[in-house]
Amino acid sequence: IAWRVKNAMRRTFLSVDQALIDFCAERSLHYASSTGVAAFLWNDLLTVAHIGDSKACIAKVRDGEIQPEWLTIDHKPNMPHELERIQASGGSLAWLHGNKPYIRGGDFFRRQANNEHPKQLNYSRAFGGKDLKPFGLSAEPDINHFEITPEDKVVLLGSDGLWDVL
Repeated sequence: IAWRVKNAMRRTFLSVDQALIDFCAERSLHYASSTGVAAFLWNDLLTVAHIGDSKACIAKVRDGEIQPEWLTIDHKPNMPHELERIQASGGSLAWLHGNKPYIRGGDFFRRQANNEHPKQLNYSRAFGGKDLKPFGLSAEPDINHFEITPEDKVVLLGSDGLWDVL
């Protein structure tokens, strides 16, 4: 069952990516993008898929104490495997806004000189973001399986608005 769930989640993420790109193309919304996280529970197997900086956390109770554990790792453009893909696609890494890593398209300066507003993102995987897709932005999710035990009490899914702002 695990490989079927993983395959279904992967196909769903890639389908959502294409649907957002198509939706935006119809409305000339060239810069729309979003991160995402999803979880699927089957018996005692929890499968989590994510892209970007949307995260999943599980709360466990051990010795009467609640202990959170992250189930995902953010996709940042400065991570070696992410940066390799970005640079191989002609994209680049820029450190901006308080020294945070951003993916930037290889056409960034040309488009900026043409008074366009080319996109830069603080994550290297996302739905949409069609202008950065040729430069290494990906919607390929990381998908992992976790065995649920009696000490696991709740799974929290959220975007950076939850984790970084609240």
